[in-house]
Amino acid sequence: MMKKNQLMSKTNFFRFVLFLIAPFYFSCSAPKKLRENQFGSNEFYFHPLVNLIHSSNDTSTVLLEFDADQLLYSRKSTHENFTAQLEVEITIKKQQASADTLRFKFTPPQMQESGLWREEIPLPISYGNSEVLVKLKDINRRAQHERKFIFLKNELPSTYDIRVTANKVETPIYDQYLVTGDTIHLDFPRFKNSEYPPVEIFALTEIPNLPPPAFSNNSPVIPDSTSFSITNLNFDGARYHFIAENKSYLFRTKNSSQLYLYSHGEFPNTTALKDLIAPLRYITSKSEFEYIYNVRDPYAGFCNFWKDCGGSEEKAKELISIFFRRVNTCNTYFSTTVPGWRTDRGMIYIIYGKPTRVENVGYSERWIYGDETIPGSFSFLFRYKKDNLSDNVFILQRDGMYRNSWEQAVNTWRQGRVFRE
Repeated sequence: MMKKNQLMSKTNFFRFVLFLIAPFYFSCSAPKKLRENQFGSNEFYFHPLVNLIHSSNDTSTVLLEFDADQLLYSRKSTHENFTAQLEVEITIKKQQASADTLRFKFTPPQMQESGLWREEIPLPISYGNSEVLVKLKDINRRAQHERKFIFLKNELPSTYDIRVTANKVETPIYDQYLVTGDTIHLDFPRFKNSEYPPVEIFALTEIPNLPPPAFSNNSPVIPDSTSFSITNLNFDGARYHFIAENKSYLFRTKNSSQLYLYSHGEFPNTTALKDLIAPLRYITSKSEFEYIYNVRDPYAGFCNFWKDCGGSEEKAKELISIFFRRVNTCNTYFSTTVPGWRTDRGMIYIIYGKPTRVENVGYSERWIYGDETIPGSFSFLFRYKKDNLSDNVFILQRDGMYRNSWEQAVNTWRQGRVFRE
């Protein structure tokens, strides 16, 4: 009877772990709470998805998508529904022509916890060089986000000509994440009668190892175009398609390219077991990690690790929530050819948490932890690296002096305490 009760307790804990991780970005209460400003910039927590597709030779379409937690909902009285207030300003500038500015106002109704709100805005864009600047403002929150598109629209296809959908759902994929196992369909509205696919698809052949720790003399491996191999496309008489594997994909035309990241599930959120175990490598020894990853019951290995750190199930739940909130934050903001948690900035953010302050130094970022006027503060410098596949690559300037700080931060996690939360 005792073993049966222990088994039931263990099973309930495992279920709670997955329940805890999946929705921790969302709240059941309304209005939606203002997400904490992580880096002192509205950009960091107001992060709508913005994309652009050429729908014909004379028109293009801006695609907008918001998660339920991306907007702040409010109401004037208890008798009214919660709504958000969103302003969209789109400036279209063509070569040797004055700029045109279009303005839109939307009032999305309150959504369910995990709901999505989408909007498609047609634009009068014909041949030539164009610059499209999209500004979005959440009026209730007083936050804004900008996205700029610069392109040449002519008789040659570009990645803006690709309409990407998955499985039998005809809604375009707004973000740049493909779910492993999905059938990815490719349409080309301006090139419907093309005898060949206007795009080539390349897949990352091998995911690089995790970045070395901050005190290492080594540098991380950054995949380049030679790390990708061509993927075969199938044609069903109407559209091209392929099955997404556990890889990053590069969509390339003759004059442009676009990167899509693989996903086991609801990326950038982390819910699949293998994805939950992988980031533990930052705070485990090699033997510990291999045991958790390869044990016959990986759920048990995962949960027992956290219970050993926290000393109790309650503390383990708290640690899990914080740790994977950081993982998901990294995936959202630091992803390149690999998920954000596998990058230098992701590694530091997971271990040390949000910095006290971030300074932009030229093309670099300096993350400062603590008050610089008080002994014990420290900082990390991330240098921007020009990359032909991503504009989000920053490399940590490693130094042996970080060894003590790194070991202290890791041990803090392992002792059931959170470093700088």
